[in-house]
Amino acid sequence: MTDWGSVSSWIALAGALAAVLAYLSTRRDAVRATAARTYPVVVAHSYLDESLPHRDRRTRIEVHNDSDLPAFNLSVSVWHHGKPRLVTWRLRKHEDWWTAPRVGQQVATFVGPHNALDPIDLPAVASPGPKVEALVTPPVMLTLRDGTGRHWIRWPNGRLTRLRLSRRIR
Repeated sequence: MTDWGSVSSWIALAGALAAVLAYLSTRRDAVRATAARTYPVVVAHSYLDESLPHRDRRTRIEVHNDSDLPAFNLSVSVWHHGKPRLVTWRLRKHEDWWTAPRVGQQVATFVGPHNALDPIDLPAVASPGPKVEALVTPPVMLTLRDGTGRHWIRWPNGRLTRLRLSRRIR
């Protein structure tokens, strides 16, 4: 007959495993903390409308950094309405991460801690349709390198994903 050990050994093993998982979860949150506090805000936008003057057809974005460290190599881009490529985006170049084409992009080298970039004006996007037009802002993607040197992407839905060495922006 097989000896599976005592109940106290199994309880100790389960407790040790729970402690390791809690530690790893805390580390993950600490790594994300700086990048999680850097985000784009669509301040004003209009959809492509020929009746508007050219200067009013734009998407105005501010990038805020509420963390204690600076953010570097910020790339703010506006896209037509679409969706992210679920699995294959990591295998593609930056311009192919989204199913719709990119409308405009601007790069900033640095934003200091507890600071914001001056508003960025990018081209307007086509309307997603009259039923949802008032509820939806244009898709904005932000890529950055946080103060600890890690590369991140903030998707239009607000989700934050770490970019690995193999898929940095080209």
